[in-house]
Formats: sequence, structure tokens, C-alpha cells
Amino acid sequence: MRELLRRETLAAAQPPRPAAPAPWSDAPAARKAAPGPRADRIVLLAIYGVGAALRAEVSINRRHWRYLAGQRRPFGQAPEARYQLEAIAAPCVHLRSGAVRRTACLAPAASLDNGAASAAGAAP
Repeated sequence: MRELLRRETLAAAQPPRPAAPAPWSDAPAARKAAPGPRADRIVLLAIYGVGAALRAEVSINRRHWRYLAGQRRPFGQAPEARYQLEAIAAPCVHLRSGAVRRTACLAPAASLDNGAASAAGAAP
């Protein structure tokens, strides 16, 4: 046991090793690739309405847009939106920006009954 404590004490007294080569190193691991374009973060917030009057609320890079089924551009907002609506097919929306097509879907909701039973410690 004493030997183990002595080894741990010696190891703790040593300066930590660098995890990666220094930035000035020519080692391949130290070179960074040029950052490429980041993909837009698209989150489907809600789909609501009936029949042909379906609407979708979409967050694109934290900006909210409202789309109406049958209309490509978001309604009631500036024409600067990059994404056009292709379709609302619950639980997903299909968007397009030039040649890039993206699909965003609603996340499955957790059952409130199961969550309440678990929180209370009761069996379902």
C-alpha cells in the first residue's frame, strides 16, 4: 500500500504531458484543416392545421420561419429565407435551398403519464 501511495505521489509531482503537439510543431496531428461551411441547424418546432391548411414552424439557425403548405416561401416574413418549402408530410417538413434538400422531423414526445409515474415512484 505504501509503495502505491509513493508512486502516486511521484506521478502527481511530475509536470503533465501535453495531450497534443504544440501549435508550432510540424507534426501532422498539429495541423488543422481549414474549416468548411457549417451545415444549417434546422429544427421542426411544430406542425398544425387541417388538410391543405397545414402550417409548419421551423427554426433555422435559431431564426423562426412559418411555412404554409402549398407556398414555397415562409409567409408574413422577409423574403430573405434561404429555404423553400417542398412539402409538409407529418411528422416532417421537406425544405430546399438550391440543390440542397433537407428534411426535419418532430421529435417523439415522452408520455406524460409515464413521466409522472416515474417521478412519483409509482408503478404504471
